[in-house]
Amino acid sequence: MQRYQIEFDVHYGYWYNTLCESFYRRVDFGCNLVQLTGGSVAAAGVIASFPWLVGLSGVALALCAAFSLAMQPAVKAERHCQIKSAWLDLQASMPTMSDTELLAALAQKKKADLGMLSLNLPASNAAMRSLGYSEGFAPLSGWQRFVQRLAM
Repeated sequence: MQRYQIEFDVHYGYWYNTLCESFYRRVDFGCNLVQLTGGSVAAAGVIASFPWLVGLSGVALALCAAFSLAMQPAVKAERHCQIKSAWLDLQASMPTMSDTELLAALAQKKKADLGMLSLNLPASNAAMRSLGYSEGFAPLSGWQRFVQRLAM
């Protein structure tokens, strides 16, 4: 493997985990915001005697709570933050490492990368930008652009 390919993989690992961390933090914030406002709306519905408002907020609260419990976005965001930090450490020590040492470290780091598959190409494009490329970026699908916007 060429040195530039190894360096790309290191930059990709950093950007992938940066995007995943940001995505999961925003999902967690959105769920918490819905739960907070849903509780307030339910209370207002009871006070104003609007049972449909209480029912609607109850459904929103239940959906967000189930989603948060199943997906655990805050836990995933923290995990990606830690992995991102490890990639950043590797990126900092890259200039002093031989290709063999770097490949071994890269193999260790890749074991921990689990996240949103939809962020693969946005992370690849971000890695290319961070390495100074101005063309050759992968085209993104509509879903990938949407998820990337949520993550940025």
